[in-house]
Amino acid sequence: MFYELAVPTWGQEELDALQTVISSGFFTMGPRVAQFEREFAEYHQKKYGIMVNSGSSANLIAIAALFFKKDNPLKRGDEVLVPALSWATTYHPLQQYGLKVRFVDIELDTLNMDPALIEKAITPDTKLILAVSILGNPAALDVMRDVADRHGLYFMEDNCESMDAELHGKKAGTYGDLNTFSFFFSHHISTMEGGIITTDESCTSCVVVYAHTAGPVIYRQIRCCINAPARICLKPIVLFCLATMCVRLSSMPQLVLNS
Repeated sequence: MFYELAVPTWGQEELDALQTVISSGFFTMGPRVAQFEREFAEYHQKKYGIMVNSGSSANLIAIAALFFKKDNPLKRGDEVLVPALSWATTYHPLQQYGLKVRFVDIELDTLNMDPALIEKAITPDTKLILAVSILGNPAALDVMRDVADRHGLYFMEDNCESMDAELHGKKAGTYGDLNTFSFFFSHHISTMEGGIITTDESCTSCVVVYAHTAGPVIYRQIRCCINAPARICLKPIVLFCLATMCVRLSSMPQLVLNS
């Protein structure tokens, strides 16, 4: 028997929605995107949802955000605990930012990170636990959240494979400080290409990056957000330097600090 990797599932309702956007002449970051961000975040009981062009970019941007945090930012050489089984785009953003990847073995019955090994894997250099729930099967997210909290670590979820899965009545993709999802053609919800980051962090404590431009405009946005008084609460401003142009996002923190 042969199963196709992915097949179109859109009906007339989706096709009509596409035509509505096309007819509006507003092809990117328009009101439909804002509505989707808001509703997706609310569904997952998060304050913010920031849509990007893919789940891969969502991972990259989420890691970038942790480098821009005002307090206790990530830095090159910090260590991240990751499962031994995942997609390449879980690991590449970590390597791009100069983080050290420390693999934790998986359970054979779940294919997810073995919770019994997580605490043993922590070293003085460990700063982040990155959870991946494989193929719709939630990892031990509650255990990882507890370990991260007790050791003062960041906790991030790559939930691109397990949208709407639940663990003890709580949805996967809601346990992390930052959580990422994918809307690729073969995933649970498809926008052809697309991804999203959800978080409860405000602009004063975490800069999540998204933009279609580069250079001075982005620089001014970052400086404005980092220097904003604590009383100012803004929706996270997100910077995304196009991966297809091979822009190294990791150079941005140095640019800001040395200016």
